[in-house]
Amino acid sequence: MAFSLEMFDPWSVLQDSQERRVDYVRFSVTDRCNFRCTYCMPEGGTAPGARDALLTYEEILRLARVFVGLGVSRIRITGGEPLVRRDLASQLIRPLARIPGIREVAMTTNGHFLAADAARLAEAGLTRINVSLDTLDPDKFRRMSRGGDLRRVLAGLEAAREAGLGPIKINVVVVRGVNDGEDLSDLVEWASEEDFIVRFIECMPIGPALEWSPDQFVPIAEVRSRLEMRYAVTPVEGIVGGGPAGYVTLSSPTEGRRHATVGFIAALTENFCAQCNRVRVTSQGRLRECLSREGTMSLRDAMRGGATDEWLAREIQTALGGKVDGHQFGSRDGHVAAEGAMSSIGG
Repeated sequence: MAFSLEMFDPWSVLQDSQERRVDYVRFSVTDRCNFRCTYCMPEGGTAPGARDALLTYEEILRLARVFVGLGVSRIRITGGEPLVRRDLASQLIRPLARIPGIREVAMTTNGHFLAADAARLAEAGLTRINVSLDTLDPDKFRRMSRGGDLRRVLAGLEAAREAGLGPIKINVVVVRGVNDGEDLSDLVEWASEEDFIVRFIECMPIGPALEWSPDQFVPIAEVRSRLEMRYAVTPVEGIVGGGPAGYVTLSSPTEGRRHATVGFIAALTENFCAQCNRVRVTSQGRLRECLSREGTMSLRDAMRGGATDEWLAREIQTALGGKVDGHQFGSRDGHVAAEGAMSSIGG
């Protein structure tokens, strides 16, 4: 018999040690990616794990049902690049979307394969996507992604829009001296025209970013200040997906017209841990209670060792009960290096 919330006592919902409700799980389905973004992967890439070390689709679906039994209602699929994994729409997205209690199945992608896959993903039940896109300059995009084709990503975004995968959010990691100048307003103007939501994100000290010098880091307050010099700013709430971003609407002070909805994610300088509502499962099945820590248990090993659904549910709750209050990004000792790169964690 499958585990269900009614069977689980004494906890009716999943919460952490600070009594924050966890209703959102991010599953990484692969540690492989066809890009080598400068803030995410080393230039030569990372050694991928053995294929049999990855969670199978059946194992992800089993864990999803356990999480739903604990009150989780939102699932996000990440990578690496999730669309490098075969049969994702038919073998994972479709059955995920049909689990009673799941109200949203979303995905974060680099957009490279979207033109071919968007319609199939939407038909399978994917509700919306986030696309990583740091600049609209083709040459700069190629350098930042180490080989990405901007035209192909833009075609993928158009296919996603036509398939109804919205609202579409564009994730922009801001790097000083690279895309912190006119790229910011270019992205805002483009998002206004395309009706996308653009989110500016502080680089987090994980993997390759550990080797960056401090002068490459751009605090979100600086990004916000630059945009406020050009646009009128109106705070907004109720953005689909919620999460750690603070959202505003930017408009021209002279024309008075709407420009774009923009989000700001400041993991380091404006700690949002108090509002954390998520947990991560890596592609190899490690439960990662906090992005900044390696995690305490292997759900994969437990399942393959014969654990019952009820045992998994209790151990997940126990692990969340031991979650500390706040990430460790603020000190060199707290930098995350255990898994080598953001691509192996799932963001």
